[in-house]
Amino acid sequence: MTRTLIIGAGPAGLGAARTLAAAGADFEIIECEAVAGGLACTDEKAGFAFDRTGHFLHMRTAQFQAAVHASGIRLDLIERKSAVAMNGRLVPYPLQYNLWALPEADRAAILREISMEMPAAAEDASLMDALLSAWGPTLVERFFRPYNEKLLTVPLADVPADCLGRFVPSIDRDLLLRGCAGPVDGIGYNATFSYPASGKIGELFAAIAQPFDDRINFGETVRSIDPHHGVLLTDRRQVRFDKVISSQALPVLLDCCGLAAPQAVPLRGAAVWNIRVAFRGRMLRDEHWLYIPDPALVCYRIGFPANVNPLTCPPGTASLSVECALPVGTAPRRTAADIAAEAVCYAESLGMIACEKVLFEDELMISPAYVLDRSPGRPAFAALFTQLEALGVYSTGRYGRWDYLSMEDAFIDGIRAAQRILETQERGQRG
Repeated sequence: MTRTLIIGAGPAGLGAARTLAAAGADFEIIECEAVAGGLACTDEKAGFAFDRTGHFLHMRTAQFQAAVHASGIRLDLIERKSAVAMNGRLVPYPLQYNLWALPEADRAAILREISMEMPAAAEDASLMDALLSAWGPTLVERFFRPYNEKLLTVPLADVPADCLGRFVPSIDRDLLLRGCAGPVDGIGYNATFSYPASGKIGELFAAIAQPFDDRINFGETVRSIDPHHGVLLTDRRQVRFDKVISSQALPVLLDCCGLAAPQAVPLRGAAVWNIRVAFRGRMLRDEHWLYIPDPALVCYRIGFPANVNPLTCPPGTASLSVECALPVGTAPRRTAADIAAEAVCYAESLGMIACEKVLFEDELMISPAYVLDRSPGRPAFAALFTQLEALGVYSTGRYGRWDYLSMEDAFIDGIRAAQRILETQERGQRG
């Protein structure tokens, strides 16, 4: 019998594995893909490297820094360059601190609203209420509402104020006033980021996994989990276990365990349809990504991998990473080729790229990609996780914990799940 089974070799699973390995614990990993990394891996085609949507590192914790250092993978520190597309113009990001680039009428309205005493948002406020309270109606209607409704796929009045976690921008009035006079740079949690010098985020997580590669069962899919009898069934075999650490999406885990989510546990989410476009041509500007609040376009963001690292594309070419959001379970109404052509034309119209010929496009559906009802602070979620852990099942990571977590946050959450198991086993040995 394996003491601990880890489902998923993504950031959360690798954080758990690294912790168990350091403790000399018995474990193995079941990973449905052919490589480690989960969504933090890199797909390669015809000399192009595409991460599965944007994956940038902020090195916020000592544990993650130690894992990166041990991996031997060199990271480049990069100063963020991004913009918001507004009425055919590029406004430097963060838009709210670069009001100098907006039309005079919008800037005057925003300043007038910011100077007023806004009513504080209620404790159970929606995201719409919270944004209006902080920023006023003009900035909300010009950017925050249209962009985030494209991202989350629902009206902002229908999601709680904390659905974006620590990524909800808080207002700095002095900075906002400074940004009325001219550009303001270096603001926000992602003002700088780290990225592998190789141009592939997947190489980092493959290197983190390397010390326990022999414990990873690649290409194996979990079919069911019987926590009462400690038996897990995959598409290949039956495995007995003492504990399970799962980074599967929480609804998938519950289904595998034959459990239903309590009515008080909302499991709403948005999927991301990622269209990757390779073209012959070149970049004309140096932005790393572009935010698109315009509801006339399907995509909410376009990334420019070659501007992050030129090794992502062969010489004489460039690429786009186009992100569109859909409600979970909804099929796209248009083809990937349509969206690719629209994104290329849009980037050309803004003077961002010169495209001679689209070489290919491919697509990836990530579902869920964003959770709409985060688990922290919600007693019903806490009770569900307690119930699962009493059965020996530890749900972790962005989708397992049903939380808005970065890659690094998910890695740390995996560490915490492993630590709880080690503490439980230690108490059992003492008892």
